[in-house]
Amino acid sequence: MKKIFLHLFSATVILLTFFSMSFIVRAECVHELQFQYSYEPTCTEEGMKEDYYECIKCHELFADPEARQSFRREDLVIPSYGHVLEQEHAWTILKKATLKNDGQIGYPCVECGTIAETNVIPKVTKIQLSFTSRTYNRKTQKPTIKIFTKNGKLDSYEDRGEDYGQYRLTYPKSSIKVGRYTVKITFMNLYSGTVTKTYDIKPRGTKINKITPKRKEMTVKWNKQADQTDGYQILYSTSSKFKSAKKVTVSGRNLTSKKIKGLQSKKKYYVKIRTYKKVMSGKKAIYIYSDWSSTKTAIVR
Repeated sequence: MKKIFLHLFSATVILLTFFSMSFIVRAECVHELQFQYSYEPTCTEEGMKEDYYECIKCHELFADPEARQSFRREDLVIPSYGHVLEQEHAWTILKKATLKNDGQIGYPCVECGTIAETNVIPKVTKIQLSFTSRTYNRKTQKPTIKIFTKNGKLDSYEDRGEDYGQYRLTYPKSSIKVGRYTVKITFMNLYSGTVTKTYDIKPRGTKINKITPKRKEMTVKWNKQADQTDGYQILYSTSSKFKSAKKVTVSGRNLTSKKIKGLQSKKKYYVKIRTYKKVMSGKKAIYIYSDWSSTKTAIVR
């Protein structure tokens, strides 16, 4: 009996709920209308074709203050017409590019002034010098420089002037003598930052005239190279590839021979020579060397 009573009670509750819901009458909005003028669209905002009244409660639109004639919103809306760019695409720099990061330029809308489009300014990917080392020839020598991005070569101030050049070059006043020289690259216009690159003017080389072998020693003779030279460096080894080679430095540009002792008997030695000059690079003393001479050989007794 208890189970039967529970089933009857549940069924009664369901029926009462159903009938009570069926008698609920949905209340209609009592409109409170607010007059709105028509307005033109802009780059980003839609416009409205006619004046209208809008209910501040349900936001329905009407043609009259008595809410007798309603409007569909889509019938009144004039779509926004989008941004308008100048024909020549005037632009502004939003962020300059560097050696590490891309930059960005923006194209403003002529109607509202906001940035309508953007484009990437590619970062610098390569700085190329026509040479990093040249032999002294009593004349001024300086490398030409080309700078590249992923889109191609950049124009320099020297080539295109103030408005279109993207970098300018500052070379040393003179780069004739043997030494280490610095060229400064200053970026401009779409690019920012500075970078320096170095190049060497190296001394002229010399060559070995004669090697005189004796017991466990040999004497190396060479041509004097006195112009822009402080001395010589001899390299010798029992290997044609100069593995485990030893160096002998000869100070004095007017010297033309050197006796090398402590060698192995019955061994063939490979010998070459180069010149050097000591110079200052900033506050640091460095040695700049010529190219090595061709190799000479001698068999020690």
